[in-house]
Amino acid sequence: MIKDTRESLLQKNVGVHKKLNFALQVEVTPKGDFQLNNDDFPHPQDEQLQVYQKQLEKQFTIPEIMEKASALEQHLVQEFPFDSNKSRAQIGRDSNLVYASEDLSLIQFWSLNGRKDVNKITIQQKVNEIQTTDYFIIAQVTLEEVDAYFIYDAFSLKFVGQAKSGNSIMKDAKSTKDLLIISDSNGMINTITINNKSSITQQVFKNEDENVMELYQYISISTDGKMFTVFEQISSSIAVFSVNPLIQIWKKEMPKPEKNEDVSKYIIISNDNLYVALRNMVRKGVDYYSMTDSTIILSIESMHVNPINQILYWNNGKSMISCSKDKKIKIWSLTTCDLEHSFPPQHQGSVESIILSQNQKVLFSGSLDQTVGVWCLQNFQLLAILNATIKIVQLNFTDDQSFLIAKNDDHDKIQYWRLEENSQSIKLAIDTSSLNECIVTPNGEYIVTTNLRTMGMEIWNTITKSCVTKFQYSFGRQRAVNCTHSSSYIFFQREPGEMIRWSTKTQSDSGVYSHSDDIIDIVIDQADQFLYTMGYQKGKFYKWELQSMTQLNIIDLGKGYEGLVISHDDRFIIASDFVQKSLTNIDLKTDEIISVRDNQPYNPATLTITLDSKYVAVCQGHLSSKLIILHLDTLEIYKILEEHKQSNIWFIASTLDGRYVISRNSQETIIWDAQNFHCILFVEEKFILLLSEHRVMRAFLHDGFFKIWSAQTASQLSDDFPSAEENTVGESEDSKMQLRITGPMNSIAPLIIQSMIKAVKSEQKLFVTALKENFIIPYKINILHYFAFFNNPESLTQCLEQGTQYSRDSSGKSPLEYSIERMSQQGTDILLDFIMKRENVYQKMKESELIQLVDFSPSNLLNFFENSVLVEEQNVPPYGTIRGVSCNFILTKGPILQVDDCEFMLDQSANEQKQKPLLFKSLKIQYNLEPGSVSSIQLHQSLQDTAIQGIFTSEAINRILQYKWNLVKNYAYSQTLIYFAFVILIIYHSVFNKNSHSCIIMILAFGGYFLFWEGFQMIMNYRAYVGEIWNLLDIGRVALITWYCFTALKNLSDDRHALDNNNKIVLGGLNILVFLRILPYFRLNQNSRVLIRLIIEVCKDMLSFTLLLILCVLGFAITFNIIESEHGDEQTLSSNLGQYYKLIFGDFDLLQEDASNSSWLVFIVSSSFITLIMMNLLIAIMSDTYDRVMTDIASTDGWELNQMILEQESLMFWKRDKGQPMYLHWVTYTGVEPESLWEGRIAAINHSIQDKQSPLINEIRAISSKIDTLQSHYFTHSRDVYLRFEEHRKKLERIRVINSQPYLSAQKFNE
Repeated sequence: MIKDTRESLLQKNVGVHKKLNFALQVEVTPKGDFQLNNDDFPHPQDEQLQVYQKQLEKQFTIPEIMEKASALEQHLVQEFPFDSNKSRAQIGRDSNLVYASEDLSLIQFWSLNGRKDVNKITIQQKVNEIQTTDYFIIAQVTLEEVDAYFIYDAFSLKFVGQAKSGNSIMKDAKSTKDLLIISDSNGMINTITINNKSSITQQVFKNEDENVMELYQYISISTDGKMFTVFEQISSSIAVFSVNPLIQIWKKEMPKPEKNEDVSKYIIISNDNLYVALRNMVRKGVDYYSMTDSTIILSIESMHVNPINQILYWNNGKSMISCSKDKKIKIWSLTTCDLEHSFPPQHQGSVESIILSQNQKVLFSGSLDQTVGVWCLQNFQLLAILNATIKIVQLNFTDDQSFLIAKNDDHDKIQYWRLEENSQSIKLAIDTSSLNECIVTPNGEYIVTTNLRTMGMEIWNTITKSCVTKFQYSFGRQRAVNCTHSSSYIFFQREPGEMIRWSTKTQSDSGVYSHSDDIIDIVIDQADQFLYTMGYQKGKFYKWELQSMTQLNIIDLGKGYEGLVISHDDRFIIASDFVQKSLTNIDLKTDEIISVRDNQPYNPATLTITLDSKYVAVCQGHLSSKLIILHLDTLEIYKILEEHKQSNIWFIASTLDGRYVISRNSQETIIWDAQNFHCILFVEEKFILLLSEHRVMRAFLHDGFFKIWSAQTASQLSDDFPSAEENTVGESEDSKMQLRITGPMNSIAPLIIQSMIKAVKSEQKLFVTALKENFIIPYKINILHYFAFFNNPESLTQCLEQGTQYSRDSSGKSPLEYSIERMSQQGTDILLDFIMKRENVYQKMKESELIQLVDFSPSNLLNFFENSVLVEEQNVPPYGTIRGVSCNFILTKGPILQVDDCEFMLDQSANEQKQKPLLFKSLKIQYNLEPGSVSSIQLHQSLQDTAIQGIFTSEAINRILQYKWNLVKNYAYSQTLIYFAFVILIIYHSVFNKNSHSCIIMILAFGGYFLFWEGFQMIMNYRAYVGEIWNLLDIGRVALITWYCFTALKNLSDDRHALDNNNKIVLGGLNILVFLRILPYFRLNQNSRVLIRLIIEVCKDMLSFTLLLILCVLGFAITFNIIESEHGDEQTLSSNLGQYYKLIFGDFDLLQEDASNSSWLVFIVSSSFITLIMMNLLIAIMSDTYDRVMTDIASTDGWELNQMILEQESLMFWKRDKGQPMYLHWVTYTGVEPESLWEGRIAAINHSIQDKQSPLINEIRAISSKIDTLQSHYFTHSRDVYLRFEEHRKKLERIRVINSQPYLSAQKFNE
């Protein structure tokens, strides 16, 4: 077997991945982790690959697999096809490489996305050298035997100007937005100031001593543009210059670099532009110099064993990351000069380059071992390995960090990896159902949507992510929407015959076109000079001057035309009639009809003209899946395309470069070659496209996510699709699946997910299938959902620490909802702790999510609500007078409290002398607090059933209850007044007028009202009605009213008294129930509310005791009855029971004076047991209940208040669908007095504790001082003892030495 080299093995792996035949076997462990088994991967023979093989054989957890997938395409390294040294290739804007052509007459732009040339700058003169900076492209050319610098704008590629150049080669160039610094081979430094890209000012620096040769290279500019550093190659030293004036400030010798070594990697300027860090003279440490006077601020002498290759600032300049030839990466503190962290050993060769991601959370390290390590800077763990085929000495990002670029040691090869797609994803709350028309302004700042279901139009700003205007159509076609190419105006029809010109600058109407017909379509020419409209009712074509809004021409086409499309060269407009199957070609130069095609064999629904103005592509909407291609000049059929499987094709458009045509329905997308209309790519995926001018695709909307590309990337959109030749051979379902994946995980993610589905259990397939289906949506689903679903708290914590984004999946569920559904107490606690640290997550919580959270009742639910209150500090007045009471509320749609909102809560007419300091607070959670709404009732029901009643002590819940009670208390008060009127009537009838016929009729009327009211309550809230004891009393009260009134009326009709013996008992029972039912109404008052709860709780706790007491009384009564019957003094059992009931309350008249001994014995035992033991036990039970209720007085009071609110809201059936989620804000006085008796008592207790706390603190401090004194004496004594011990030890040692040498011992003895 032939031994594979590293390069051949890598090429094999790349080829395997390109064909997507690379098999990943993933096994799911019980915890939800994955074990990667890669038996099909070819076993490496090279010893250098053994480390990589071990990594494949290890067990990976989900975060490791997904983080590796997020780095992505580690095997799919790609290479720049030219010699980068000869072509002078450098990194440009928009993910392009800038290089010079072979004949040095062109500056060409090679796209990393499309892997081809996409643009060029033609220069008539020979190009000697090119340099690219962040803002400019500089070409050194020979102009009339004199060299000059041609300067081009890096964004627009427009010529900015030229500057003088000496007869030397340009060595380096760096720039800011308006400053360009160039060094050449003659030792000259040119600073070029570019004002508004029009005027150029040039300064030149050169050593005045002509005998001194200097060569400057590797320029670094401070962020303020006032100073820069440069390396002088001949003397091997760093020089610091000021820009204005251009003078050298100081110069410092450095160790001589190695051949082709980039010195700028270890010369870095601090973020505050005050210091510069350099590799020191021994090359193993760093010296920190002042930029102004070369003073050494600090020095870390030895950071590595071998020379340092690169240094970077990290952690806001507090730390420094270094890499070295010793294969190590370390982080050093610039405050203490100590080592903070050393990365785990990974590279097998010298680490030559390191680079940080934009958020400074990920570090990339390039090594001579041909690998790039991807490190997480939160836990300093390796996330992925990117393999290359070159020895890497330099790493760089493209401007948008979508590509990582590596250069080799000879600087002749460039390789790169795609890290993420070049796009921006914005979440907008657009209703994507029934969208009729969507356009995007060319600059991507505004989206216009029209909705067929709601008959409304909305204009959205993508920068502020808000809807700036919207309105309802009264009548008319919604399709008439378009915008200018400059993005200055948006045109639409608001009313029939009225076209609005809406300015994007002022975000308001800037003009109205008086149109005599209902407008169905609008098109605009490329120069934004003319505007063309189509009238639907009259069938006329109109031409307008855009700025002056003047009507120039009218052409009668006939009724029924619905669509217009303009050619890209502004020569033709094609008008289409969908019903009559007609097309009309209009010449825009002569404003005349060229040709008319009637009764065509197709129905023209949507049209597009190719960029070369040769063909017209026609789709037929819901009638057919066929696409018709026509010749533009003759409108004859050129080709019929039948690749679409389904109809409803309403979208067809050319890409901006004109090379491809895209057609789609709601399920399918096809990419066509615009020259021969061959099918290049077939994609099955659901999303909604947004269109811009000429219906050219610029962006798409996917489940509320708006995605837009930069202008340069949009022109390269078709580069993302392979050519027909590449796609026809070996195409499989897997390759189609890969092309469906967008976002940063578009390479390995499909394979991992596909293998996961095969390996997981049936219970887990629900989630993994959703993971596969939704991976096409960037930022929609991540690994937090997985671990929450499978209840893996450890991995959940790890993902959150690594910075995994907290988001919702395609079904709208968050990780918290998954965790609650799986009944994971620990996982829910972890996610709640994470949410409590992030205000934006609070604001994104859904109503259903909050209800689930309260129902589940995790252990930190109280902390969650306590952290949901935000103290407002902006837009709020410090002093004022609150309107009405000491606390006022307001609801707003936005989370921020505005000035107008504050004024609404305050009394503006109050005297300034009465103003007090104010405290404004807001609830971070958005919720529908409309009384009687479904959401509001669900919230109060969840609070009523929660297992953690401590949440009623939180300010958030208290303020919600206070706000809701203010809205519903009038309903409760009205019911109370009605009932007290009934109580007065019963008292009057029972005491003063028992035989009044009218009183009995009124009582019966009240009974009918109560019967209706109880039935209504039962229907509205059956669950709460049955479980409430007061409602049972209400049912008994209605029954007794009915019984009494009918018997009393019958007695009166028989000329008898209303009250007979039976009626008296009924009326007495009715009075008892009536007065018992008064108790719940005392809950309306906060001071008596807790007392009512106390009565109820005492009765509940007495149930067992009462049963035991009844048994004791019954037993002693029977015993006493038997004993007394033996002595001939037999009493009835009922009489004895009455006597023993009296005994409970201390009535001892049970025995006669001549009672027998046995009777006395029974009496003594029963009185001791019942009166002493049982009654004291009852007191203990009541005391315990009192302590329990009063301990939780705040939560008890809140629970009672919530119950009353729920009772009232459950009856408001007419408000079920009212309200919307809003934010609650309130204002109180700072240091306000307690609002209730119980709060006052608690405050008094706290005040008493604080009063007693002060002397205790003083005593503790005195004791602590004494302890410190004793410790000082102890240390002094210990030191003296130690010194004495050392003195004696030395004496003993000398004695031992003398005794071991007899001669010295004798001599010492003689002396």
